[in-house]
Amino acid sequence: MYGLYCALYSLYNFDNYKSAIDWVISLDKKHKTTNTSITGSLIGAYFGYDLLVNSCDVDYIKTIPNFCNFYDLDDLCQKLYRLQ
Repeated sequence: MYGLYCALYSLYNFDNYKSAIDWVISLDKKHKTTNTSITGSLIGAYFGYDLLVNSCDVDYIKTIPNFCNFYDLDDLCQKLYRLQ
């Protein structure tokens, strides 16, 4: 329930992805990863992919392990959707 609070608070109080995620991470709570995941999902759905990429620090993104790129993820989502 607290994760939903974090997400809704972020949608109402922040105008970019990075600020919202930084705020959730700064909270001293047990389930930081869960709260951040829920917030990131809703913020991402609200702002859209292009705005997320433009609002993040490119150098920071380069430090994240490259286990898949956006096109691989999009292809996987399309395949999962067709399984319905």
